[in-house]
Amino acid sequence: MDIESTQNKLQAELKFGEQNGQLLHISEVKSGLDCDCICPGCKTPLIARKGEVRTHHFAHHQGQESESCIETTLHRFAKQVIASHKKVRIPEDHISASSVDKAGKIHTARERVTSEMIDFEEVGLEVLKPGYRSDATGYPYEQQDLDIEIRVTHEVDNIKKQKVQEANTCMMEIDLSGLDRDASPEAIAIAVISEAPRKWIHNPVHLQLQKKLQQKADLMMMQANQAMEEHERQNDAPLTPSHPDHFILLGYKTGHGYSPRYQKNFELSKLYTVRQVVSTNTRNFTVTGSGGYEMEEFDLDESCIRKLESLEYPTEVSLTMGSKLQGRKFVPVVLDIKVL
Repeated sequence: MDIESTQNKLQAELKFGEQNGQLLHISEVKSGLDCDCICPGCKTPLIARKGEVRTHHFAHHQGQESESCIETTLHRFAKQVIASHKKVRIPEDHISASSVDKAGKIHTARERVTSEMIDFEEVGLEVLKPGYRSDATGYPYEQQDLDIEIRVTHEVDNIKKQKVQEANTCMMEIDLSGLDRDASPEAIAIAVISEAPRKWIHNPVHLQLQKKLQQKADLMMMQANQAMEEHERQNDAPLTPSHPDHFILLGYKTGHGYSPRYQKNFELSKLYTVRQVVSTNTRNFTVTGSGGYEMEEFDLDESCIRKLESLEYPTEVSLTMGSKLQGRKFVPVVLDIKVL
């Protein structure tokens, strides 16, 4: 708290007195002891000073008012505002849940719960709850009570938070710590109902929403893991076709341009497959394989390119072969591709 705000609080004057259990503004009572008011804080008699020099205010008939009296009065008047208006703006909330996949990527599901004005059918003050007492309680909010705490000096402490969580009740806090202690009744009412900062202490409805978001984040994580596992299976799959007439397709490339060497335009369309290395023995020669795989290259008809663009590699396929004249000889060419 800065020095200026502290001085403003110390210089503030008591503007409310208690009469028959209700807080009245200085403008609503008679002058002097005829105001028939006591201090809302220390419960001693007040005198209404409504002269021509200073602003109208209450003063203690005997003794001197303290900052605690003014703060207690603000706290009580704020509760009276809620009871009389039977409405309050609830805080905005940003709810999220995250889950991490096996690659370390974080998947997050989020939802923003907007602030809105809630109208109550009933409002109670100093309502006794399991293990604590609320400043004000409105009903209904999401088919349950909404406990409202007023912060003038001290925020809701950890002990009370724990009690609220154990009871699983709904509670919000309205922060009036920055409000001018000389504020008018109208300004206080606006602050309490709508404009002052506010936050959730506990909200079971939002906790249920967070559980749903957690399920959504977990599903995103599981789908990512499944996609990675499928990719790993594809990459780890042996490069051996399931049938002798099938091929394992590795990829393709196409190109076109001008060849300075041959001084003519050229087009290039090649398909690359893989097969196991095998040993071959004939009358005229012997080929001894060392195991593993070797690559085969085929010319490719351009009609196959669109289909090839949609594939993931490596993949098992069957090929429809043809031939084309290249120079003075015929060479094999792939005319069609069928994914298995």
